Amino acid sequence: MTDIFIHVYLDEDVDVLVVSLLQSRGFQATTAQQAGQLGATEVAHNPGFHHSR
Repeated sequence: MTDIFIHVYLDEDVDVLVVSLLQSRGFQATTAQQAGQLGATEVAHNPGFHHSR
């Protein structure tokens, strides 16, 4: 049997209740506030993210 590991990072647009619900189900979840990233740009939240328009 293979275990699936998921760590969810939620930016400030996601209600913190979602973190509690995920954690109660056994997932690891981190908020932008916990990571010290409140007000950060999308690129700061996601270093691999490239926005193109």
